[in-house]
Amino acid sequence: MQPRLAGLIIIALGLLWLLKNFGLVDVNIGRLIVTFWPVLLILWGIDSFRRKGNNNFVGITGGVILVGLGILFLGHNLSYYAFDVSVVWKVVLPLVVMLVGWSLLRGPLKTSGGTHFAIMSGINLKSPGWKLENGSFLAFMGGAEIDLTVADIPDEPVELNLTAVMGGIDIRVPAGLGVEFEGTALLGGVDFIGEESGGLFASRRFRQSSAPGAGKKLVIRGMAVMGGIKVKH
Repeated sequence: MQPRLAGLIIIALGLLWLLKNFGLVDVNIGRLIVTFWPVLLILWGIDSFRRKGNNNFVGITGGVILVGLGILFLGHNLSYYAFDVSVVWKVVLPLVVMLVGWSLLRGPLKTSGGTHFAIMSGINLKSPGWKLENGSFLAFMGGAEIDLTVADIPDEPVELNLTAVMGGIDIRVPAGLGVEFEGTALLGGVDFIGEESGGLFASRRFRQSSAPGAGKKLVIRGMAVMGGIKVKH
């Protein structure tokens, strides 16, 4: 979701709270938040369409899932229909634990870059000269944007382990950088330089050769569950 929209929503809640304190409106702020929080998921999904583009499978998949979950929870909160909300968390939370374990098992041998988490938040590595190191990224209902065109890339192979759960990870790579990509998607999508795979289950390997004389190489292993991973120029 765009920061400006999130800011407007927070300001509106603060204004309602202020008016309630002076007795100008009669509204239960807590009840309002508990009932309408799924609207944030719907807005987030709509924003995913706008940012990713309607012709991009990853953006469509992530947007549809977020909007669908938002409508599901909102309808339940408004008593339009009844369903066991705990079923969703009974599936999602164990899945997240399993993916964290998978991320550790398949993580790079060298972990100088550590593990980066984006849980309902965002990671942006776009500052010129930032140092690329072996590491892992986990995006749960959040996103990560990694720009390697401005990074300090070492002259040895670098390994990145990516896991996206109901979120997205975008990596921008220089045209001459050698890249090996192994991606698995479950109800999501992976996109490597325009080559897309996704759906109920998909597993693909892609490769981009390095420029003549270049020794730099990037190895990416990714898993997307109800989300997307995209590698682009």
